Amino acid sequence: MSRQPPGMSAGVAVALALLVIAAGGALTAGGQGPARAGGPFDLVSIPALGTVTWACGPEANRFGLGFRVGPPRATTDVALYADGRIRRRARITDRPLRVRLLPARRQALVLRQLSGAGTLTGTVAVDFGAGRVAPPCLPHLPPRTTVRMGPRG
Repeated sequence: MSRQPPGMSAGVAVALALLVIAAGGALTAGGQGPARAGGPFDLVSIPALGTVTWACGPEANRFGLGFRVGPPRATTDVALYADGRIRRRARITDRPLRVRLLPARRQALVLRQLSGAGTLTGTVAVDFGAGRVAPPCLPHLPPRTTVRMGPRG
């Protein structure tokens, strides 16, 4: 007794089954093998400041944050903290702050933008390990994030 749909040859049924299996693997792995880094993915957009991005490396314990200035473009000072220490400072105008992968699970970006309207400050704190059973790096599984904004001064 044949198990393929009526009118379908066995060869077509096998090819279709392989296609479904391959597509299922791409969906569960996000189209990425275990040895490739994932991201950067958009994490949070902050009006008047820009967008924070995140990524992870091929090893399970490497993560990173990035930043790109959003419109209207204004010079933004960015400090990257990892494990409570400053790891990088940059002044961003139009080029993004590229993600630097670090072994720290807790990282934060402190943003400070000076403009004619005053100084706008914000902090984006990220915990890459919070509540994770495994460290998947997929855009629909972002890390735990806290955003704090200060008033213009």
